[in-house]
Amino acid sequence: MLRRSRAREVALQLLFQADQNKKPMSPAAVKKFLKDRLLGDEPSIAFATSLFAGVLEHRAAIDQTLVATATNWRLPRMLPSDRNILRLATFELLHRKEVEAVPVILNEAIELAKRFGTVDSASFVNGILDQISKQRFAPKPVAPTPVEAVVVAPTPVEAKPIEAVEVEPPPVVPKPIEAVAVESTLDIAKPIEAVEVEPPPVVPKPTEADPVETTPVEPAAS
Repeated sequence: MLRRSRAREVALQLLFQADQNKKPMSPAAVKKFLKDRLLGDEPSIAFATSLFAGVLEHRAAIDQTLVATATNWRLPRMLPSDRNILRLATFELLHRKEVEAVPVILNEAIELAKRFGTVDSASFVNGILDQISKQRFAPKPVAPTPVEAVVVAPTPVEAKPIEAVEVEPPPVVPKPIEAVAVESTLDIAKPIEAVEVEPPPVVPKPTEADPVETTPVEPAAS
């Protein structure tokens, strides 16, 4: 077995113990466990230590990623071995500074699932880690650059003259005329006195005159 493969296996054993035991292991106990299992190989011990410490440091974020990815599975329902294999591989995929090839990380996790899990563990682990590995290469949101506010002086607006608008006067509604009672000056009830009128004088009609005979007058002698 390769050094790193063996170091991952020992780191998984430490994670399993930390998951099942409420009391955390002391640093001295962790150091002794690594030294005994890795036969004092310093590079392997350093790699296993970084994996174990890194998972504990980022455990809250790792578990949040697992819950969001394994939509039909809650962490307590997973097998302890599967749960910690997923934690170990998720740390390497998303949080470890030293980037390793994704296929290597996935293959190592699948091999651990085959060794420490059930018949279905390998496919279960592979399906979840395949989705998580895509997040590694997803573009990170870029924070927008703050734009400085530019004060722009308002352009003076020339006031246009207001055109006079002829407004028709409202129609005058005549007020109703109140009826005024007028007292009559005529005394209707007083009778009119009769006035005696003298008849006009009778002019007699002219009679026809009898013809009068005239005597011719002779001229006087000179």
